[in-house]
Amino acid sequence: MRECINLDRWLETFHLVDGAISTELFRRGCPQQVAPEQWALSHTGALIQTHHDYLAAGAEALMAATFGANLFNPLAEFSEATLAEALDVLVGLARESAGEHVLVAASVGPLGLFADSNPGSSELKEHYRRHLEILRETECDLIAFETFTSIKEAMIALEQAHSLQLPCLISFATDDSGGLEDGDSLRHWVDHINQSEALAVGCNCSPDITAAVQVARRMRELTELPLIMRPNAGQPDSAGNYPVTAPAFAKHAVALFEAGVDIIGGCCGTSPEYIAAVAEALREHGEHGDDSGADLSGPDAIS
Repeated sequence: MRECINLDRWLETFHLVDGAISTELFRRGCPQQVAPEQWALSHTGALIQTHHDYLAAGAEALMAATFGANLFNPLAEFSEATLAEALDVLVGLARESAGEHVLVAASVGPLGLFADSNPGSSELKEHYRRHLEILRETECDLIAFETFTSIKEAMIALEQAHSLQLPCLISFATDDSGGLEDGDSLRHWVDHINQSEALAVGCNCSPDITAAVQVARRMRELTELPLIMRPNAGQPDSAGNYPVTAPAFAKHAVALFEAGVDIIGGCCGTSPEYIAAVAEALREHGEHGDDSGADLSGPDAIS
């Protein structure tokens, strides 16, 4: 893991980050029944172009295409040996696209989400540790735990990252009130994250961006941590079309900024078009100047 960006300083200012990776890879030819993380390994040009398109749209950080690259994913065929190589390559492609001075986060989804069984705490602890030990050897700047639906599993993941001294942020998939699938309320799970070593907290994948503003306002009252919001472009119809357009998404993104969100991006259904629309809307709003993505690398910025 690199130590070229001062994460404390980076998190002190607002940042626009990228949108969906899987949605873009599906659009660029990945079959729906194939894990996009594995498809990208043999279609590196599509992934590199996706990263470049997000940067051109105004993204100031990239998520490596590693969300579903794990031993539990039934759509993938990773072994212990091939997983390490895959994670290194996928993070490396994001780094190649980003250059030295743009933050790259290694996305890690909840391993229990992919399991066809119900892994216990000890099994999850072991798998998270092995997974994070691999990512520690890559060129990412931090770990982004994403789409968690269980505070219990989230705390296992965060504890393993802390034990390995890996900087991380975490975001949850919630209902429109901010509650989790396992029944925990917004206040309950935010209180747990406040007591963890996470550098930032928020939501991704859900709620819908029309509900995300209210959730963000409530979260801003519950935590002093930097807030992340990366909503979907709504829920897709049977043809896979998402109802929230880029202009509508951008309008709500401005409201998210006004609600105190520090990191805004997109999840399922978003694309470089959406990030470009958000960047333009924030510029018109007068709150996203050229200095927001200042260079925080170099000897004086090493954390």
